[in-house]
Amino acid sequence: MSQLIILDNTGDTRHDFTPDDADSVARCMEAFESMTKKGYWAVDNSVIGAGKVIKAFDRSATRITMHPQLIGG
Repeated sequence: MSQLIILDNTGDTRHDFTPDDADSVARCMEAFESMTKKGYWAVDNSVIGAGKVIKAFDRSATRITMHPQLIGG
């Protein structure tokens, strides 16, 4: 089972998906696209310590973390 984890000011929301289950993948893709439109970044954390930013949902990833862009000043 894979996960899409969305981090925000309320904590985190986890969406489980199985790469070969079209319904669970569709739900996660919808959440992914919704959050990227809001400016969230997505990181494929399938390999611990080797996260990489992704621009499109990857059903082969085992763990995707989404977080808002950090704004500093």
